[in-house]
Amino acid sequence: MNTKSVYLYFPYSTHCDELNKSFVLSYNDACKSDFIKVLLENEDHEHNDCFHIVIPHNLYMDIRYVDIEYTIKLWTGKAYIPSRWELRNDTHYVYSDVARLCQAIILCDKIPFVNLLNKEYPPICQQQES
Repeated sequence: MNTKSVYLYFPYSTHCDELNKSFVLSYNDACKSDFIKVLLENEDHEHNDCFHIVIPHNLYMDIRYVDIEYTIKLWTGKAYIPSRWELRNDTHYVYSDVARLCQAIILCDKIPFVNLLNKEYPPICQQQES
């Protein structure tokens, strides 16, 4: 049995010098995004071991590569989210952009870091209701 890998591409946030043009996730990790899950449901799983998805630019407009990379690391459990105090004082990542990307790709809110980011940076639809 072959493993199933999903390659995500964010072409507007990478440039010719970047080593990683794509981010590789397991199939199950990728399905934690409802947006990606729907795309994968329409693929031929019988004959494909690799799935390549180009994320539409409007879902990550103005989000830096480093923030996308950090989001993927959080998503796959290779990084952690700091406390709320550290969120507000960290100068390396733009956490509002990390939250916006999670919301745009509809990342599962059962993942603890997604819940924390949604509380700190509510989705736009929730902000407009307030």
